Amino acid sequence: MTGSALHIAITGANGFIGRYTVAAALSRGHRVIAIIRNRRRADPAWLDHPQIEIIEIDLSEDDNEKDLAVALRGVDAVIHTVAAMSGDESVHDRNTLKPTRAVLDTVTDSDFLPRFVLVSSLAVYDVGAVEQGQPLDETTALVSDVSSRDDYCRSKLVQEGLALAAAEASGFELIIMRPGVVFGPGRLWNGHIGQALGPLVVQLEKNGQVPVSFVENCAEALVLAAEAPVEHGVRDGRPTVRRAEFINVLDDDLPDRGRYVAALRQSGWPRYVLPGSWRPLAVAGSAVRSLAPRLSGRMPGLLRPDIIRSRLKPISYSNARLHERLGWSSSRTFEDAMQRSVAETAEDGHARAG
Repeated sequence: MTGSALHIAITGANGFIGRYTVAAALSRGHRVIAIIRNRRRADPAWLDHPQIEIIEIDLSEDDNEKDLAVALRGVDAVIHTVAAMSGDESVHDRNTLKPTRAVLDTVTDSDFLPRFVLVSSLAVYDVGAVEQGQPLDETTALVSDVSSRDDYCRSKLVQEGLALAAAEASGFELIIMRPGVVFGPGRLWNGHIGQALGPLVVQLEKNGQVPVSFVENCAEALVLAAEAPVEHGVRDGRPTVRRAEFINVLDDDLPDRGRYVAALRQSGWPRYVLPGSWRPLAVAGSAVRSLAPRLSGRMPGLLRPDIIRSRLKPISYSNARLHERLGWSSSRTFEDAMQRSVAETAEDGHARAG
């Protein structure tokens, strides 16, 4: 438990990451404003909980300024988890960027400045810029050519830009958290392995780490960020004020692709694993881009070189800053986390997440 209880607003509190973030905040003694789209879908345990206030606001709709202002009044921190995970540009604009603008506008228009924790993604990094033998970390270059990437990556880059501009203009503290592949009950599969085809997985790379974050670990890191003042530095003997910083959210025990598939098979899926390679697909995609550039933007991710490289290039990842800044640590192994996720997926009757 933290030494001082905070009042934390969590947007998207009913979402996959949001639900666990509420639990993590409560476990550390904080009071929670749970902002959700539909109160009827709230966890029944929240309804009479003395430390939780549930507020129903659809952040993708217009005319919610007054409700948001009331919801955020007097909070110490906002953890913003709302985002679309799939869909085209219009879906991300409506379900990622519009809610982000609404919450940022409310924060900047208020007479108080809560700490703002934004849940972004490792997808914003240019994996192609990672040199052989060097891990991906917070110093890695970001994607510069968004036309070569999917709408999720584009929306996350724009979302970060919106938050940075608001923090610069208003002076609130901003911590941008960039989780890797967040997994847990009901969400076991990810595209860093290869291609799923019914009972079969085509494993397109065997080397390199899978940048995972068990959902409970991710949620704890978000709450720790809400507790942590943005780090100030010293330059030429004088204190410097920083309004924003970036932290990658990754587990300590990052599996390689073989370990991931072996652990996943505890769920009974996949039944078959076929080895393959992503490199011929990247070559084919590059050829299409050169010969028919108008088609390249409409090609599936597995034929778009920058997307497939971002998922399957065999690299390593560093979470040193997560440890150094937030004091986060976990003794849980990847297999332990996956075993729990598989068991709870089966109990809850979730289908495999593709």
